Amino acid sequence: MQTAVQRVSATLAAEAEAAEEAARLRQTIRWARMLDEAYTEHAERGRTAQEQAEAQRQAEADAEQVRILREQLLREHPELAAYAQEQT
Repeated sequence: MQTAVQRVSATLAAEAEAAEEAARLRQTIRWARMLDEAYTEHAERGRTAQEQAEAQRQAEADAEQVRILREQLLREHPELAAYAQEQT
């Protein structure tokens, strides 16, 4: 009878250890997923910031090109000055 109790006790201990290991594994997986999501979100925000900066640079370059074209238009066709006014 003592050996049956010892076997059951050992089985319960092994099951408890396996359950603890499974819980640690689940926690590790959760942390890994959270880190992956955080890194992905950070990368997306970085791309968004880069895209916004690029769009701003492009808008500034476009505005400068429009300014140059207006000046050229006024030099070549001063009679169109009323039509070349900057729109605000």
